[in-house]
Amino acid sequence: MHLTARLAWHDNGWNGTICRQPECNTYCVGSQSFPGDVIARQRDIRREMANAGRPVASLRGADLPPCVYSVNAFGDDPIKGFSNPPGWMRGGATRTEWDIPPATVCVWPYEEVFSDAVKDNQGRYDNDARAQKVEEFIADIEADTSLIFYYANYSNPFSEDEHPRYVLLGVSRVREIGPSLRYADTTDYVRQRYAGGMIWARNVTSHYPEQGLRLPYHRYRGDAETLARLVMFPENPRVCKYGARRITDDDAIGLLEQFLNAVEELRRIGDDSENWDQRREWLLGCITELWRRRGLYPGLPNVLRLLGATDAVKPVIESINAGNAQQAHEDVFAALDQGQEAPQIGLAGHALKKASRQWMLRTDAERALLTSLLPRLDLDLDQMRRIASTDDRLRETHGLTFAVGAPLHNPYLICESYFGDNPDDRISWPTVDRGVLPSPELGGTPCSDMEIDDARRLRVLCVDEIGREPNHTFQASNRVLERVNQRLETLPEWKSTTFTERYFDVDRKILDETLVFRSHPKVDEGDGNVHRWLYLRSVHEDEREVESALAKLAGRPDICLTRPFTEEQWKDNILDPKSDLLAQARERYIGAVEGQAAACYTIFRRPLAVVTGAAGTGKTTVVCAIILAVRATEGEGASITVMAPTGKASDRLRTKLQQREIERVETSTVHSYLAKEGWLNDNLTYRRRGGGRHGQGTIIVDEASMLDLDLMATFVRAIDWRAVRRLVCWRTNSLKNIQTVA
Repeated sequence: MHLTARLAWHDNGWNGTICRQPECNTYCVGSQSFPGDVIARQRDIRREMANAGRPVASLRGADLPPCVYSVNAFGDDPIKGFSNPPGWMRGGATRTEWDIPPATVCVWPYEEVFSDAVKDNQGRYDNDARAQKVEEFIADIEADTSLIFYYANYSNPFSEDEHPRYVLLGVSRVREIGPSLRYADTTDYVRQRYAGGMIWARNVTSHYPEQGLRLPYHRYRGDAETLARLVMFPENPRVCKYGARRITDDDAIGLLEQFLNAVEELRRIGDDSENWDQRREWLLGCITELWRRRGLYPGLPNVLRLLGATDAVKPVIESINAGNAQQAHEDVFAALDQGQEAPQIGLAGHALKKASRQWMLRTDAERALLTSLLPRLDLDLDQMRRIASTDDRLRETHGLTFAVGAPLHNPYLICESYFGDNPDDRISWPTVDRGVLPSPELGGTPCSDMEIDDARRLRVLCVDEIGREPNHTFQASNRVLERVNQRLETLPEWKSTTFTERYFDVDRKILDETLVFRSHPKVDEGDGNVHRWLYLRSVHEDEREVESALAKLAGRPDICLTRPFTEEQWKDNILDPKSDLLAQARERYIGAVEGQAAACYTIFRRPLAVVTGAAGTGKTTVVCAIILAVRATEGEGASITVMAPTGKASDRLRTKLQQREIERVETSTVHSYLAKEGWLNDNLTYRRRGGGRHGQGTIIVDEASMLDLDLMATFVRAIDWRAVRRLVCWRTNSLKNIQTVA
């Protein structure tokens, strides 16, 4: 196993010094820094400015910065670390310092210490169990063999609120792991309750600079163009979680291949911060080493677990680690298919009989998938179970709408389609690519007759690239192709290739299964030429479905009111005689009410209307007025549904209705409405078919601009528009007064 380690952002390359401009580094105090909010709480910015650029090795006591946990990741000298005991220790321990050697970070595996496995019968955390879990975590990291990958969490210069991203910082080989740390002068209470006064930090020292590299972001902080080419975001964000996480050889190969990309760029621009020729050779050597240890079949142990053949897991892992993965694979399936005993891998007697029966109960497609493809992929057990399942609802919940055997012909379907139970549960295209196109040194052949320039490979790369831009529904095909080729050009030669626009024409049939190409003369890049634009097919279909539903609604004739409702009545509904504004600024308040009344009068007879206005302009008041008008013109039993994108917004609307004594109005979040109608899966992804279609009368959607395309399309599918009289959508913007588009 290997290790990822989170660092707080530093403006001088984590070289063991105070930042050169501490006042400009606002990222280290961010909510996603490390460790937790310690730096934000303990940082003394005036002291750091007084010591700006100084080696931390020269500082002691109060001058030590709270970023000591990560500041020496690539430092040359030993420094002092410290930890102040947390308040919940009730003063039962004192501040403690320890030695942090050169090239050392302090890590802590938060995933391990906050899991259900370390809770007692009352649901409280057992700190002795936590300490044991940390020891087990550390035991998996092997000195002089395991690699350590450094990253920054979302509090970094390259992350955005709407698109948060981890950033890779460097990599090295682990030299040693320090002992567990305890607070000094602990009381009996602390020792007994908190695992001896355990400090949540553990030294991990690397072989840097002899082995490893650091990306020199600090050298180019004013050069946005170069930084954009250098910055590395992990292909699979799952590896960068919970402070420190163990990762497999397969994951480590993927990260090292990404570092190759940055190293090539640094060689091109002539950076001299490190010897990049040597760093490139080191990376290539590590990749070769990891491929040999990974072998052809990293997923074989989980295939055995899936079949209940747990007795075979340990001997098969030992066989793989010994370099005999191919033989282990042959032995496993000879035993399962033919009942041929293989005691050397734990398949004999009752264990073989049990596993063989489970094997034969599976369909031909399942067995083929478990034999030829899934053993090649480094997937976790739950992912493998879902992919190999014949349960249609389970498969649809996780995006697997294709037949069980379909990945045998196109393995990339797995990463194109798979949805996990949380953002951490995903399958990246490099994970599948490493199984499909293994290192030639292992003696394996590509899956499914795959070529490095195969149309299926081009498609998954385009799908992945388009998915990286969540704020856009389509992208120019030439730009997508450019970024695809940039990702491929630094891969090892045996799986690197270059795609051209011609591939889009030749391979159109396969590409069209997942992508939609559009050309439009009104959409160009400033050169007057018509360009091709790429959509994900699912996104294109969502757009068209929303477009069709709203266009049909907008095209209806005005609503015939059975009872008239005048603008004066609107004013009476909106004006609140108890409002403080009426007493304090009567003229302005009356003017605002008249504007709101005019807006309501305009939209009330239209089947589709959008109402906009800044916060505080009275949108919620207008919602109440519309509901009262519906009741006045259509009767007390008229159907009215009010929805909001968030629970907070829904609660606010419900409170306002109660204040106005308006009853019998269904108020909910859009998500809860969809869940009730059967459009939400258990993992909160949206179903594209199969849910109920309801809704009638008047539907009001608050803050509709917060609905992304997936959610809006699902909402459109869940409504029986034939029974809907009007849809009123509200959005907040910078307008000082309420305005309408009806």
